[in-house]
Amino acid sequence: MSAYKVRLYKESDLHSAQELFISGCREHISPCFYHALKQPRCWLLLLFFLYHARRGVAIDLKDIRKYYFEREGYCFWVVELEGEVVGTVAAIPAITPHEKNVELKRMMVSSHHRGKGIAKLLCRTLIDYARRRGCNAVVLTTTSIQISGVQLYTKLGFKPTETDLYNPFLGLVGISWLGFRYDISSSG
Repeated sequence: MSAYKVRLYKESDLHSAQELFISGCREHISPCFYHALKQPRCWLLLLFFLYHARRGVAIDLKDIRKYYFEREGYCFWVVELEGEVVGTVAAIPAITPHEKNVELKRMMVSSHHRGKGIAKLLCRTLIDYARRRGCNAVVLTTTSIQISGVQLYTKLGFKPTETDLYNPFLGLVGISWLGFRYDISSSG
């Protein structure tokens, strides 16, 4: 694990970060497809993930420097091993009433480097960032199909929360959005 290095994103990481995100989205197509085969409207889910991968790159990942470093409260980190980007995570200000929170976004670890503590390292980096900024909590949303992510967040002390997110494509095939919150004040 010591060879992995977390650092702030730099412009030369753009292509690697985009490819990592797209490949991570594509990995979810197969488990979602098998889940959806048990549902009557299976093809809608495949369309959702293809849309999500394209839309994700089209918005924030198209220009990471501008989106995450030219805006107050935004940040983007990568984990590298021997010059290769093997993980990413981003922070954005969370829109929550009466609190200053950070939202965890773009958590992705290369399939070849999973199970080595990289996602935990990225989460802790983001939690430390939120703590230094005087935030109350780190919040995130994920889908019920991302079982390993849900297990990681729970193990790190994130608590389930209500979420009002709904996507008709996901709902049609029995997948839901899940919200999580890590309270910084109670974590020490």
